[in-house]
Amino acid sequence: MGKSEEALKTDDVDLIKRCRSSMATQITSDLALIDKQLVKKVGDSYDIASINDQVIQSKKKHLSDHFDMILKLHERYTELRPEGVTEAEEESLTQSDVDYIGKIETKVYDAKEKISQYEGAAKLYAKNQILAESICQYQSAFKTIKDRFNMIANKIKKDCCDPIEKSEGTPIKDSLISTLPLEAMLRDLNESFTELKKSSCSLAECLRAVKKDENEIESNTNIKTETELHCNLDWSLNHFVGTRNFAASKSSSSEVKTSSDGSILSDTCKALPLKIEKPDAVSFSGQSRDYASFKRDFMAIIVPNRGDAEIGIYFKQGIPECHKHLISNLDLVNWKGMMEKIEKELATPRIIVDQIVDEIERMTIPTTDQSFVSYVESLEKIERDLSTLSQLQEIANTTMLSKLESKLPGQVKHDWTQCVIKDKLDILTSTEKFTKFLSFLQDAKNMAKYNMAEARTGNNSRSHCFVTGRTFEEESQKRTKSVNQPSGEKLTPHPCLACKWMEPQI
Repeated sequence: MGKSEEALKTDDVDLIKRCRSSMATQITSDLALIDKQLVKKVGDSYDIASINDQVIQSKKKHLSDHFDMILKLHERYTELRPEGVTEAEEESLTQSDVDYIGKIETKVYDAKEKISQYEGAAKLYAKNQILAESICQYQSAFKTIKDRFNMIANKIKKDCCDPIEKSEGTPIKDSLISTLPLEAMLRDLNESFTELKKSSCSLAECLRAVKKDENEIESNTNIKTETELHCNLDWSLNHFVGTRNFAASKSSSSEVKTSSDGSILSDTCKALPLKIEKPDAVSFSGQSRDYASFKRDFMAIIVPNRGDAEIGIYFKQGIPECHKHLISNLDLVNWKGMMEKIEKELATPRIIVDQIVDEIERMTIPTTDQSFVSYVESLEKIERDLSTLSQLQEIANTTMLSKLESKLPGQVKHDWTQCVIKDKLDILTSTEKFTKFLSFLQDAKNMAKYNMAEARTGNNSRSHCFVTGRTFEEESQKRTKSVNQPSGEKLTPHPCLACKWMEPQI
């Protein structure tokens, strides 16, 4: 390469031609070594295991370097070579030059295409190798977790559920229920089943990645028997816990003692709270904007410490009748699938975001403290809904922030501008600035509420609006003045008895 670079700096046509010929020989050698490796195939695919990748990558670089050099040498040669004596001879020489470099280009481009195909096959092979190892690991873990779940479930069934259900004598049944650690059993059962489901899903995803048949995936990840066992045991344990709690409350309420005057007093009736109606289950209105709050409440209230089948029942009950057909083909234990289906059909992030953007567009500038409080509370609801859907970034951008800023009342906009300049918020990212903006509005809302309190307005006929900075007279006071002082009526003065000062007669 060094000799070729020196040749490019000279005008010696023969030297340049010899160097060009040497580069062509090097390229031919590189192509031969590459073909020797890439000829190794199994059927129509490259035999990745037997191909030396280091040789391929090394010769690929050499081929690229040598090809770049021969192009430079050929260009330099065509500039300096003697022209043909006649026009026909010159055309013949030009065509010869084109054919010479054209043949080399064709061979090089063909080789690069082969190398590209090989590299794609090599990446796929490496990925499949990793997936194959992962599948082995997931299969081993799935078997271990499955065995552990069955051991825990069968032990609970044998030591707890079967004896209680089969015991005919009430004392035996009550004795077993009162002595067994039912809550701990229920916790262990649910934790092991949750781990089993996660393991099954992970193995299924890994098998799909290598494009296994769905029937094969189902046979390798099937937990239908375990799911049925879990549902039965979960229901039984919850039933036993409820029975024990009811018996304990009934027993404690019957315990009495006698006071010093002989009257009977109950220890527990004083501590028992008043009985109130059971709260309604969490339900979805069917409106897209309400789904985020429904999901948030459902995950917080219904899901914790309940079995999948029970959660599925509550979820199905919370969906309006007009939308239940969307989840009618899903099993009760598949409540997550139900939730995904409802989200996909009724409350995709795109639908929610479009509605929120439209709501922001229709917002007007608040002119009173009360309307400003409503404005901020609307933004807080928007922030909660989008955070639930992990879509807050859709409005936490410069464009939407500018629109929200343009809808601020005068005094609040002035305070926000001061805050931006003083705290250098203009150098923050859009998301960080949006977070600061919401925090600022929450403080401003609290100040507006403080200003609205009757203790601060009192009976003063003139009220000050915090968000606009204006002072205005209450309508009720205006009406009172209008009644007490009719328009056009002249007041007749009369002297004050104490100071003889003329006062208007009312």
